Amino acid sequence: MILHFSNDEKDYLTYQLYISSKSPQIKKRRWKNRNLIPIFYLAMAVYFLLTEHYVAAGFFIFFAVIWYFIYPIREKKRYIKYYEAFNKEYFSERFGRPISLEITDDTLITADGSSETKVATTEIEAINEISPLMFIKLKTGSSYIVPKAKIENVDAARTRLMVLASHLGIPYNREEDWQWK
Repeated sequence: MILHFSNDEKDYLTYQLYISSKSPQIKKRRWKNRNLIPIFYLAMAVYFLLTEHYVAAGFFIFFAVIWYFIYPIREKKRYIKYYEAFNKEYFSERFGRPISLEITDDTLITADGSSETKVATTEIEAINEISPLMFIKLKTGSSYIVPKAKIENVDAARTRLMVLASHLGIPYNREEDWQWK
């Protein structure tokens, strides 16, 4: 099967956000950023409650609640802004470039006009699918990003990749409801 498509900024951004949402280190950092400051504020509120400074305690409780609910919105936007800048700096020459991806039982062959790459299918670690994209993740850490809206027959491509994943004994992860949070 041969797929013809091109990737744009949004495809790379969605890919980066998806990978970030699955990273244990980033999950841990995001949990700390969201929870440690409110815990500190609540500890300060308890201190002020014990010393009968109720107004100060109220402020710390208020700021703890505000931080807990508002910070994730700010952080979400910060990650998006960071990855947009990163992608523009490192991948801008790839945006809009036509790509041909040939999928066989033994190899993945990609051609983008200036180069051709041949990778053994045994190098595939996993295949992931979210609503706008499919990712063929390699053991080297890189991935082929396939935008579903830009290929002709999504169902045939999905079926071919599922068969390939089954043949190789690798996971085919389908998360149609995934969203960056």
